[in-house]
Amino acid sequence: MQLQIDPLDLDNMAHGDQVRGALCPHDPGDLRHPNTLDFAAYKGEEKFASMRVESIGGGDIVIEGRESSEPDDVYPENSFAEIAQYCRWRYISLREYVELNEGPEIWDFLQTIWHTMRAEVEEGLEATGILPGGLNVQRKARYLYERQHAQEIPQVRELQLVCAYAFAAAEQNAANGTIVTAPTCGSCGVLPAVLMYLQGKYHYSDLRMAHALGVAGIIGNLIRRNASISGAECGCQAEIGRASCRERV
Repeated sequence: MQLQIDPLDLDNMAHGDQVRGALCPHDPGDLRHPNTLDFAAYKGEEKFASMRVESIGGGDIVIEGRESSEPDDVYPENSFAEIAQYCRWRYISLREYVELNEGPEIWDFLQTIWHTMRAEVEEGLEATGILPGGLNVQRKARYLYERQHAQEIPQVRELQLVCAYAFAAAEQNAANGTIVTAPTCGSCGVLPAVLMYLQGKYHYSDLRMAHALGVAGIIGNLIRRNASISGAECGCQAEIGRASCRERV
């Protein structure tokens, strides 16, 4: 038995038509999520299986008709006001709140995440040339990083460094490199760029970077729970906006 999934032929489709392997685009009101893809499996001319998949952001997918495989929420509080109230009641910091809910092993895990973030930026700063994909987009991270002017003021150089780090991570994403979704692939450059700049300037330890990621994760989790991290669903503020909220904590 052979499974065959054919690509969408958008040029030859009318609204509501079906083609082998997928359904044509629906009216958005007909879908629960705008990032939805339908698959159909055929044996000869007979369709014997289908599956609808929703990409809900942050690398997570939901398959229609199947129970969600998401783990239970680690943090019981539903808003930052509730978290702040709890921390005041227990006389603990946000970092201690993270450890209380996640366990002390979370810091080793987040240090691994931080090392991956650093690596994606460093690799992006070393790379040059055209990004894959056929659009002939030139990499810019290394150019921004190396560009300096004799009369350049420190504030401009700081901004240029942060931008270079963000470009480096984003370009690694575009080049199919290893990156950290923070919270999504499209916004993967914001958080590592800011943290890498701060670590370089103030010589923070990797453990302190892990603490920063843990606190940033609280904010990201609240947004994911109460709103969305999907750019297709809520626009760029769901991705870049959420990443920017996390780096401002």
